[in-house]
Amino acid sequence: MILAYRNQLFSVHSSGRIKVYDDLEVKLETKLKSDSISGSLTSVAFLPNNKMFLFGSSTGHIRLFC
Repeated sequence: MILAYRNQLFSVHSSGRIKVYDDLEVKLETKLKSDSISGSLTSVAFLPNNKMFLFGSSTGHIRLFC
């Protein structure tokens, strides 16, 4: 899944790996801990007002991360 916000791109993989691109180069790369959210990531939304991510998993869990 790819999200765009201003001049940044957020790449989110079902394995829980997140990459933030700014001007087409990786600025941040991280991986969610396996116990953070069960199942594989199936949906994501970026909430720009508070700069947080809302993740949904294949098991129906929803988590808010900053």
